[in-house]
Order: sequence, then structure tokens, then C-alpha cells
Amino acid sequence: MSVVAAREFRSSGRSYQATLALVMGGTLVTLGGTGLLFIDSNEPAPWAFLFGMVVGLWVMCAGLLALLTWQRVRIGDDGHIEVQRLFNWVRPRRFHAGEVDALHYGNWQRSTTSVVSDLGVTLRASAHRRWRYVRLTNTHVADGGALALFRAIAAAVHATQPDLPLPVELAPDDGAAPLSDPTPHSP
Repeated sequence: MSVVAAREFRSSGRSYQATLALVMGGTLVTLGGTGLLFIDSNEPAPWAFLFGMVVGLWVMCAGLLALLTWQRVRIGDDGHIEVQRLFNWVRPRRFHAGEVDALHYGNWQRSTTSVVSDLGVTLRASAHRRWRYVRLTNTHVADGGALALFRAIAAAVHATQPDLPLPVELAPDDGAAPLSDPTPHSP
């Protein structure tokens, strides 16, 4: 059995910059559309109010996205994994990689409802906890599909349970060609 070095992953401020840019762009379009309504009016456009509304909306969205994407995951060298997220009410979910029953990878590119990839960890039933499922989000959306957090969890699980089937995208690299697309391609 290989030893997995302790690692810690935290959500990044860069993880939601693209979403904030879209929100800011949308509010600027709304601001421009509202300004067009006042072109034929005798009253001047309330630019100070509109600008304050755009800045307030942007700050509110930035704070909300920062709260929703906050996550800290620590993978110990002893195989324990600790997850803290807002959706866990910031209480740590701590479990051992040997307790994992299944890993479920949700690729955002194949989803119609998600804009980020996620990893579902299903645990075996245990008398010392009431929960059996932990969801992790790839908060580093600019990682180019590297999925460092998901791969580290899969490696920790594989180190303690080598026979447990892993998602193809997260399987350890044994030198073989990646099997991310199982459909045959014609030449």
C-alpha cells in the first residue's frame, strides 16, 4: 500500500471570476437598456442611482458566490479526509478513505444543470455518523481540467481500497492511454 502525503485544498478567489464578469456584463447591459428608456424622456436619467445599483448588485453577487463556493478539504497522510463547506454548515465532515463505498464524478461538460464539476463520495453505513454522502465541487475552474482535488481523493481511496472501481477520469495513471471517451472513433 502506498502512502499518500497530506494535502490541503482551499477554494480560490479566481474560481468565480468568470461568473462575476458575466454578472457585471449583464448589469451593464441592463444599465444601458435603462438609459435608453430615458432618451425620449424630458427627465434626465438617474445615472448615480443606476451606477450605485450596478455596484451594489456586483458586490452582493461577489459575496454570495464567495460564500457558496467556499470549501476546504484536507487529505491526511493516514487516509483521513476532512471536508468543510458552507452546505455542511461549516462543520467538518471527517471520514477515512477506507470507508468510501463509491465515487461519483459529475463532469460539467456533460451536464445541463451544472457549471462546475463535482465529486460525490458515498460512504458505508456507520454507527458513529448520521450522514453517508459528501459532495465536493471543483472550485478551481481554471485548472484546465486537471481536477487536482478529485484526483487526490481518488488516489487516497485507491491506496486503501485498490479494488474499488473509480471513475475513468480519476483512475490512477498507469501509463496506459486515457479512456475518457469510450466510444470508438472512425479513422
